[in-house]
Amino acid sequence: MRSLIAYNTHSRAIPTVRTNGILLAQVVPGGAVISGQSSVMKLAGWNWEDAVVATDNGMHMYWPGVYRYNWEKGTYEISKSYDKEVSSIETFMLEAKAYCAVATHTEKNLKFEAMRQLFAGKQKMFMSANNAKEIIGAVEFSKTHGIKIVIVGGRQSYRVMPLLKENNIPVLIENTHELPSFDGDPVDLIFKLPGILTANGITCGLTLSDGGDSFWNMRNIPFVAGSAAAYGLGKEGAVQMITQTNAKILGIDNLYGTLTAGKSATLFISEGDALDMKTSILTNI
Repeated sequence: MRSLIAYNTHSRAIPTVRTNGILLAQVVPGGAVISGQSSVMKLAGWNWEDAVVATDNGMHMYWPGVYRYNWEKGTYEISKSYDKEVSSIETFMLEAKAYCAVATHTEKNLKFEAMRQLFAGKQKMFMSANNAKEIIGAVEFSKTHGIKIVIVGGRQSYRVMPLLKENNIPVLIENTHELPSFDGDPVDLIFKLPGILTANGITCGLTLSDGGDSFWNMRNIPFVAGSAAAYGLGKEGAVQMITQTNAKILGIDNLYGTLTAGKSATLFISEGDALDMKTSILTNI
C-alpha cells in the first residue's frame, strides 16, 4: 500500500493536531507484516499532491513478536511461530531482491516492485520492534539484506545499545505515556529512555503511532517530549528530538527541522511552554 494517495487533506484529525503545533507527519499504512510505503505530509494543503513533502520515503514492517498474548489466561507466552514467521520474511526478501536485480519484467509483481527503492538504498525500512530479541533480529536482518532501517518502538533498546550504535541504527521511541511493557521494569523507565539512548550516542526521535486511531493522539507529541525533558533529557534535547532529529530520521532535514536560512519556515508561536499542557497556548501556526 501507498499511504500517499489515501491521505485526506480534509480529515477532521488534521485541525485537531495542528492546533497543538503538529505541522508535519509521516503518514503510515497499517496492517500485515510489511504494510507498505509511507510519505511525509504537510498538515496544510488542498490535496495530497499539494501537501506531500517526501514521497514514499519509507517502507514499514512489523517484526514478528517474541511473545503473544493469551486472552484466555490473561498472560503473555512465548510465540511458537516466531521462527517460522521470521523465515517467511527472509524468503520474501530473498525473492524480492532477486526480482529487483532485473530491471524490467514482462509480468510485474507489484509487491516485489515496491521494494526497488529499498534495495537501491533510496528508502528506509521502519521496523516496529520492542523486545531486545526482536530488535537484534531486525538489525541482523538489515545487515543480511543490506538495507537501511529505523527501529520503531524500541522499548528494550537500552539493552542493545552497543549493537544499535555500532550499526548506526536510529530509534523512534513510541508511546512513552504508558505503563511499562515488561515485568520488572521501573515504572518511569519509558520516560527516561530518550535520555538514556541520547546519552549513549543513539540517534532517537519520538513518535505516537501505535494503534488504529493513533492519529488523534499525535497532538500529544509536545507533551511526550516534555516528559522526556523532565526525566533526564533536558528542554533543549527534548525539542531537538521532535524537530531536528525526527527530520533527520525521515530524511527531510535539508528543508525542515531547524530554523536555518534556506529552509522551510515551518514553525509556530506559543505564549507559554509548548511542552507543558498547562501553559501551551499556540497563537500563530
